[in-house]
Amino acid sequence: MPATNVWAASRTTLAGLIAARLAEAREDLVSQWTAPRRVRSFVLDDLLPPELVTAIHATSFRPERARGLGDLAMRADNALRTAILKLTGNALFRNSHVFRRDD
Repeated sequence: MPATNVWAASRTTLAGLIAARLAEAREDLVSQWTAPRRVRSFVLDDLLPPELVTAIHATSFRPERARGLGDLAMRADNALRTAILKLTGNALFRNSHVFRRDD
């Protein structure tokens, strides 16, 4: 029986649940994978038990009203940078992580 507390579920437990589900659906997955298509793929629904998925979702995604001061500061910083970028173009900020061939 899976742990409903997401933090109590270890990687080994989650891996075991996933492996069991893959083994259970093996024949269907193989038939999907070997079907004549340009790109090989398969779809597997209900990979984890619903109660575990609900627990993961509840701890990972916060509603808008639960956001704190850090989120507000990050939004303000993003808005300021976006406004400066729109007003000045690339004159003040240059993203060094963008590959440009002409450089």
